[in-house]
Amino acid sequence: MSRPWGRFFFKAGDLVLLALHLSNGGTTISGLVKMLGLLQPTVSMSVTSLEAAGLVERSTMANGAANTFLVSLTHNGDAAAEDLLTRVHGIIVRRKPRTNA
Repeated sequence: MSRPWGRFFFKAGDLVLLALHLSNGGTTISGLVKMLGLLQPTVSMSVTSLEAAGLVERSTMANGAANTFLVSLTHNGDAAAEDLLTRVHGIIVRRKPRTNA
């Protein structure tokens, strides 16, 4: 059986961590939905899970009549995102040599 080179499987929470890492300071749930193309309930559940694990935090932003929550990485969340990036950058993509047909 061949080994799957160049493959890395992400959970939704991993993608949220990476998106927050790239957002430089945080973003809203709807901002994450737009960035990732995931469904809003998936992103919300992932943020809740990451918050319970101490990897993200929410802060309230005054937004007219409604309050909006800014989601940002904690120190541990930033370290987890950096670890994911290191693992992705460590992927070695290999392919079979080309043959003349």
